[in-house]
Amino acid sequence: MNTPRHIVLSRKGFDSKYGGCASPILADGSLVSMPIPEKGMPLEYRHINAVTGNCNLGDLVKKLTGCNVDTDSGVHLDPDVRPDLHRLCNTPWRPMFGQAGNAERCLEKQTVGENDLFLFFGWFRRVDHNFKFEKSADDEHVIWGWLQVDHYFDPTEVEPEWARCHPHCLNKQRKYNRIYVGRQSLSFARSKPGAGAFAVYDPKLRLTHPDQKRLRSEWSIPVFFQGKLSYHGNATWIRDGSRCTISSAKIGQEFVFDTAGREAEAQRWLDKLFSSIPDGKSF
Repeated sequence: MNTPRHIVLSRKGFDSKYGGCASPILADGSLVSMPIPEKGMPLEYRHINAVTGNCNLGDLVKKLTGCNVDTDSGVHLDPDVRPDLHRLCNTPWRPMFGQAGNAERCLEKQTVGENDLFLFFGWFRRVDHNFKFEKSADDEHVIWGWLQVDHYFDPTEVEPEWARCHPHCLNKQRKYNRIYVGRQSLSFARSKPGAGAFAVYDPKLRLTHPDQKRLRSEWSIPVFFQGKLSYHGNATWIRDGSRCTISSAKIGQEFVFDTAGREAEAQRWLDKLFSSIPDGKSF
């Protein structure tokens, strides 16, 4: 069994500060995680067509209720895990995720590295056929993508050709800057790509408790996470059978779970999570 030593629940995509609204779950169920804006980036929302949903991100930001981003705003395309997205660089592609600052320091202190698994989650809400948020739709935290680490590098020291258009290479001087590069295939499910995005919403991807009256930050997650998730040392865990309810941290990007001693439970959950992903390689 090649279960990752660390599973990182990594908060990425639009939020109340960056973007101003949720990422959309389209009428056909497609998940479209909206990358956050960043001034000075050459890639703009209008340049990007979503892999799923057959829609342009520039058109989406104009239509999403409450979004405060312009169609020609620069895009921080990171995590970069979708092979079919348009990029301005005509170079080979590999899946990548960059982190810097205090969030990267947290990852380093938790010794996150080779073969560890990032599960990217964000704020989502359903939209109608006109790309307007449905009034009755839940605000949800949903897992939308993943990357298992092959290796990492400091872009101030090395810059592979295939990485030169990544935001953490275009702006190298971020403090504690590091780029994590995805594997070709998952170590624990070798027929599955080592990085990618979940195309369609599925209840098993939802972190938010299914009770619609709760906040999106109130999670229902497998009980094996209890007591071993960083940023949640003082949290109250309420157990209900095989799951726990927890009020997730409102600050922080990278919540690290150490699977040591709980590998079997973690592996069963990962098997279920990735069961619908088609076989293939990341690049």
